[in-house]
Formats: sequence, C-alpha cells, structure tokens
Amino acid sequence: MEEAQAELERQARERLIGQALFTQALEQKSPTIPDAEVDARLSQFEQEVAASGMQIDDMLEQAGKTREDLRQELRQDLAVQALVEEHMGDQDPSEEELRQLFDQVADQLNRPEQIQTRQIFVAFTDDGTTPTEERKQTARQRADEAFKRLKAGEDFVKVFDELSTPMPAAGEGGEFPFHARGELPPPLDDAAWALKPGELSEVLESEYGFHIIQLEEHREAAPASFEEHRDALARHQLQQNIMINVPLTALELRKTAKIEMLDETTGEFVPAPAAAEPTAEGEPVNEN
Repeated sequence: MEEAQAELERQARERLIGQALFTQALEQKSPTIPDAEVDARLSQFEQEVAASGMQIDDMLEQAGKTREDLRQELRQDLAVQALVEEHMGDQDPSEEELRQLFDQVADQLNRPEQIQTRQIFVAFTDDGTTPTEERKQTARQRADEAFKRLKAGEDFVKVFDELSTPMPAAGEGGEFPFHARGELPPPLDDAAWALKPGELSEVLESEYGFHIIQLEEHREAAPASFEEHRDALARHQLQQNIMINVPLTALELRKTAKIEMLDETTGEFVPAPAAAEPTAEGEPVNEN
C-alpha cells in the first residue's frame, strides 16, 4: 500500500516538474516565432474551415473568440512544435503515415449527397415564449410578404435583411453550409430536397416560426480522395506526433535543468530524484 502511494506521489511530482519545465521553455520560445509563420498557419486554417463549409469569422463568433485569440493559439502551437522538434527532431508525418491514416478514415471522409440553401425565417416570437394566435398571424403576414417579394424577382439577400429573424447558424443573406439529408427538421428537409437550384419553397411552418427556402446548389455524393484531404490529414498527424513527444521533450529539458525539492524532514532544499525513462507511448516507467 505504501509503495503504491509512493508511486502515485512520484508520478504526480513528475507531471508537475514536466509541466513547469515545458511551460518555462515555451515562454522563451513563443516570442521567437516569426509573424510570417503565424500568418501562414492562419491561412491554412482558414482554407480548412472553408472546405468544411464554414466561414472562419462565423466559427470564431460561435466560440466567443477573436482573430487575435486565434493567432495567439496558433503561435502557441508553433512554439510547441518548435520546442519538440528542437529536442526530438522533425515531427512532420511521412507520406506512408498519411496514406495509412487516410485508409483508416476514408469511409468517414466520403462526401454524401448534399445541398446548399438560403433561408428566410420569421419567428413566432423574439423571446422564445409560447406564441399567441395573434402573434402567429402577424408572423405569417410577414412571411407572406417576403414570399411575394421573392416571387416578384426581388433580391433574396435584400428581402432577408429586411424581413428575416436573425439565425445564428446562417451566413450572409441567410446562406447555410452544405448539408446532407436529414440535417434539417422533417418538413423543412423534405421541402428543401424537392427543390431544383434557384427554386423557392412555399411558406413552411415549424414549431418556431415560418420559413422560406431557396436551393442554391445540389452536390452528388463523391468518394474522398487522398489529395483533397492530404493537408488536413498532415496537420492532424503532425499534432499527434507532437503530443506523443511532449513528455519525451520534458525529459530532455530536465536533463539540463537544476531541480530541487523541499525535504520536509530537514527543511532544506535537496536535488529532486532523477526522472524515469518514458515508454514509447510517452509515459514514464519506474525502474526501481
């Protein structure tokens, strides 16, 4: 029992020492990351977000973050990578690693049949409370007005800006990202998939209000290609390689660090015990 407790204490101590050393080294490394590298990583990230059907500003708004917050996170990621590579060598995945990863996840990356829509939404109420019949009638009149203006050829974005209730998931002009069957509530989903590009639905009612859908584009299902996803896979595998080597990097940092701990018996600081060698998975092994 005492041996088990001692081992738990040793592991906790090793984690704290490793975290402290790594954090200290990062504080020295982060300011040295060139802005050009941060800009390049940000551009790459924006392209990956756009490929998923989202806009980076919308994603940041939903996460409650700013572009500067994202830049700082990317700078930190680059600093971690630089620190690990300084001690453990290049972490970029090989072509063979990427091919193996693609084979493992290809089925998940296959693109299903998708549509992209715009939508005008007129909510029953602004506060989500149970609507009265009078409020429902008022909302219906507003939706009917929007429908008539659209059928008369008026610009969808203009009508959206003037009559639609804001929708957090919608982009500019009520545009939604590409989505597969079943991702909208049944009445809306059925109506959207029955449209041809450019066509409008009738005024549709849901539990929240009235909707008018316009189909923008229809994509057929397509198998994933390695080339299409290579950059995203490389970024994912790079992060995996780095995280595996963070404990090993902390061990390398410890080899040259002067670490002392308080001896509770004497009240004096004494050299901390040597760290155990990590396994291939990065977890220290107690050799005693």
